[in-house]
Amino acid sequence: MDKKILIACPISNREWVLDYYLNNIYKIEYPKNLISLYFIVNNSSDRSSDILKEFKSKYKSEYNNIKIDICNSKKNFKDDRSAKTRNEFTYNWLSELRNKITRECVKRDHDYLFSCDSDILVPSNILKKLLSHKKDFVASLIYNGYLYTPKGAEEDYDPIKNAYKFPNILRGSAYSGYKHLVNSNVKNPNLVDYENSLTEVDFSGAVFLASKEICGAGKYCWHQQGEDEPFCRSSKMKGFKLYCDLSCYSQHMMNDNILKMYLNEDLKFSNGEVIEITWQ
Repeated sequence: MDKKILIACPISNREWVLDYYLNNIYKIEYPKNLISLYFIVNNSSDRSSDILKEFKSKYKSEYNNIKIDICNSKKNFKDDRSAKTRNEFTYNWLSELRNKITRECVKRDHDYLFSCDSDILVPSNILKKLLSHKKDFVASLIYNGYLYTPKGAEEDYDPIKNAYKFPNILRGSAYSGYKHLVNSNVKNPNLVDYENSLTEVDFSGAVFLASKEICGAGKYCWHQQGEDEPFCRSSKMKGFKLYCDLSCYSQHMMNDNILKMYLNEDLKFSNGEVIEITWQ
């Protein structure tokens, strides 16, 4: 509990979830005088920037530092999660912003970067759990499958029930391709005990703890599966290992409907029978 932590992420048009995101960040069980916050607002047309400024005004005395940058792309685009937009604009632009964040971690001599995307709600003990492994890179588990509906699916197909098929952890290589790591522990993170929770991965992102050493070694750039892949691959090439704590589950709010379900406690995941994830 003596490590200096930088919590950071790019933010664009997140007014609909930002209050909840910041509230969960505030509730993290870790000395706030050892935490710095760094938010990069980019191509945002809603109140995201105002919400961040209000948060800074209210809590700046509690944290080591809160920094907000405005950094807009010359190509004003909206990330609609389509493959076309992401390949042409999003991955390149996010690479620049994320490299800016890793440089901030190294330059300000933080011990770790906790990178947490602005649509992810984390449990309050997340830093304690991830730090306890004493690794250079440990991700928190999330699901990304909420918006995915396979071709030919029946009209009543529910992507919520199959969300676990697309977690933020992958194995493979840049040459043979990556596959999402799905097993019983991934499907049931609430049943995973700490002693068996750590699994090695080749590629992860969205919410993770990374040492300043790996922040100085890895490099973000364009890749068809997202800008996190080159960061992970370049880090591994320099000898770092990547892990995910499968018992440390965070909730990914991929749209406002997911958020509404979460707030109404209606969000359940199915693996044959319905199981419920308990959030703090």
